[in-house]
Amino acid sequence: MIEVYIYKNKYGNVYGYELKNHADPIVCSAVSVLSLNTANSIEAFTNEKVICDYDENGGFFHLEVISLKDAITVDDNPASLLINSFVLGVESIEKEYKKEITVKYREV
Repeated sequence: MIEVYIYKNKYGNVYGYELKNHADPIVCSAVSVLSLNTANSIEAFTNEKVICDYDENGGFFHLEVISLKDAITVDDNPASLLINSFVLGVESIEKEYKKEITVKYREV
């Protein structure tokens, strides 16, 4: 089962995510595409600095947008929109594949 941890700061703003484990190949592919596309989009379309770590063999991916970690408001930050789009995607997958993926929030 894939475990997705969505990181929220003390103001309730999402600033990153972590993925662990594997699942059905279709679900793994969908989640992998969402996570990599989000990271690549932040890099390509924003000037934000990120912390990104992953296992080359799969089963682990971690991303944090540094400026969002302590941000009080994120209204004008395109990286926030991209991360929230990722959250929407994985929550949609979770609704359809409850036995393959779980999404949890962590206030860090």
